[in-house]
Amino acid sequence: MAATQTQTQPQPMVVDVTYKVGVDADVRVAMVVHLVQQLLFLRGQIPCVYGDLAAMVEERREQAQFQRKRLVHGSVKKAGALVNAMTVLLTESLPPLFARQVQTVYLVFGATLASPKEVIQVEFHEHQDATGQVAVSPMDPSRLQLLCVQKLLRIVIAHGAQHFNGSLPVTCLHVVASAIKSDEPIPAFSPQQNLRIRFPRPKARRSRVHVIRIHDNFVVDSDGATTANESAPNPFVLYRFTHKLVGKMMNSPSSSSFASLEERVAHLAWRKLCNERQIQGTLRLSKQLQDRDQFIRVAKHNGGKEKKEWMQRVIEDELKKPLPVTTQYYQELAAAQIQDEEARQALSNRHMEQIKHIQAKLDEREAQVLRKKEYLRKRQEFMRSISSTPDILTLPDVEYVDD
Repeated sequence: MAATQTQTQPQPMVVDVTYKVGVDADVRVAMVVHLVQQLLFLRGQIPCVYGDLAAMVEERREQAQFQRKRLVHGSVKKAGALVNAMTVLLTESLPPLFARQVQTVYLVFGATLASPKEVIQVEFHEHQDATGQVAVSPMDPSRLQLLCVQKLLRIVIAHGAQHFNGSLPVTCLHVVASAIKSDEPIPAFSPQQNLRIRFPRPKARRSRVHVIRIHDNFVVDSDGATTANESAPNPFVLYRFTHKLVGKMMNSPSSSSFASLEERVAHLAWRKLCNERQIQGTLRLSKQLQDRDQFIRVAKHNGGKEKKEWMQRVIEDELKKPLPVTTQYYQELAAAQIQDEEARQALSNRHMEQIKHIQAKLDEREAQVLRKKEYLRKRQEFMRSISSTPDILTLPDVEYVDD
């Protein structure tokens, strides 16, 4: 885990997605790909939902086959590059990656991994039932995959409506995964031994790190070996997706950059299509959020009064019941009271000793002041007595005569 040690991470926004059945590698691949596609649209990196963007690129490619001269604008090229990178991620890279145990997938928005603007961290938590059995769904695998992806996207959209801090500036999306180290190469993924994931600081008192925890029951492989709650013989290592998912395809060039009127008309048609797709995607998202809010409002309105009355009855019943007091509880309460009384008595004794010590110091200081006053008084009297005696120099001279 040395390669996955990161710097101090700010408090992230955590959202949990729980599945009652085992989720295999194919379902996880679909969840990650659809999550990336939805985040590109939610964070303002592409002008419309990814499905419409891919359909538009495919339509342009079909039209280009029958044209004598291919008129492709830079935005169309960038959209095609994004669709190609997503195709590689879905068909070539993620299936062999999730064939081994994957712990975390980091989706980093930013020009580089060293300067992130927002990080979405997807964690996979596998849990085993107490009985040791696997919850196998009788549903068709394709139907199960669709339902799992829809549940994840609903939760992410609801979370983003509340916690996403506005829209991001147009930048790149980097995909990094923490998986079991292996000698077999993964297409379009390169292992990074010394890579460190950096997390952006909060902006406007809102975290720019979002953690999506996916919980499911443990999965059994085709050979019968369990893949959950096992200690891996090899450490985890970070794998970086070599393709950058660049969403910068909305800058309008100047009129002088067009070689002909046909290119100008093609660009205007492209901009019109992008605006229509963006409006449709925004309307769909608004309708989903409105339906969710209406459902929550109806649920609160229908069950609020009944739930309040039920809670009131429960509280009244609990208050009517006598409080059970056992002998052990009484003994513990008495011992606690004795300890509190002893602590208060010790505190009182310590305060009395301190007061006596302070009083003794005050008495000593007062006696010293009295002694000083007495000394000064007697000194003044002595000086006055000396000044009242005749001076030796004024006495008459005495002559001594020898006999």
